[in-house]
Amino acid sequence: MRKLLTILVLMLSQEISAQDPHFSQYFASPITLNPANAGAFNGTMRVAANYRSQWWGVGAPFNTTTVSADGFLLRNGENNKLAFSVLGLSDASSAGALKSNFISGGLTYHLGLDESTRSLGMGFNATYAEKRLDYTKLSFASQFMSGGFNTSVSSGESFAGKTSYVNLNLGALYQFNSDVEKSYLGLAVFNLLDEKLSFNDLSGFQEDVRTRYALSAGYNQLMETNNAFSFSGNLMYQGGATEAIFGGAYSWLLPGSVYEGDYLTAGVWYRVKDAVIPYVGLSYGDLQIGLNYDITVSGARLQTPKNGSMELSLIYTARRAASGLKCPVF
Repeated sequence: MRKLLTILVLMLSQEISAQDPHFSQYFASPITLNPANAGAFNGTMRVAANYRSQWWGVGAPFNTTTVSADGFLLRNGENNKLAFSVLGLSDASSAGALKSNFISGGLTYHLGLDESTRSLGMGFNATYAEKRLDYTKLSFASQFMSGGFNTSVSSGESFAGKTSYVNLNLGALYQFNSDVEKSYLGLAVFNLLDEKLSFNDLSGFQEDVRTRYALSAGYNQLMETNNAFSFSGNLMYQGGATEAIFGGAYSWLLPGSVYEGDYLTAGVWYRVKDAVIPYVGLSYGDLQIGLNYDITVSGARLQTPKNGSMELSLIYTARRAASGLKCPVF
């Protein structure tokens, strides 16, 4: 029984680490969506924070947290600009037994294709990643006593360890941005370097860090009433697995708004064959806050009816530009 549990834990770790962490609010985590998103905003500096708690009704949830910042190093006119990005991401699963930490930094150059509205960006970032496996945070059959599991008793297992690697991500982004509408199309490739990971020589566990491809697109329109609507989607492929998510939102300009960009937003996204994702958001001044809950509709829901996921996002944009779309962008 103990060997079976060990095998199951290693299989679980392999399944989790085989796919990169992701967010339902992909539009609120710009650098994890596409390195070329650095500098794709109206302002001087942008800071984004995201928190995701996945499967929180099934024992210990899977928690992902990320913080990113991007801004400008050089600007020449409205659309020609060199931007930088930095990002930190932490992912914990299996009650914290498996932890992954990522730190990345990169550059993006946006080239204006006309005087003010169209641009093409090309960017990259380099990532340092570290993964830790700690068996002391797991319970085994050998630790089961009459009163339940006693984790102070040695399990006899010793497959803990850590591993690290460096990787490279590339992206391209086309944008059309005016005072009443914004559209974009992005393509990104993550994990360009072929890496094979092993926590230690005793475990026999190895993992390929597989290349991930992401295609994203969105359209945002400001109406004559100053309300706005948005549509967007994201398609990803990694290691034989495909994930597609798409949806839309409607934003109402708040009555008596002091700032042009004060909006209340409601929307819904759909992750194909997996979840319906209601979303609510508030934009006030330089802040944008978003909250969603993933309602699982796949077969997993039948086994674990409380396996939804919650996600919270916060974006701060400093010194918004006078030109450009003022409503929330998705």
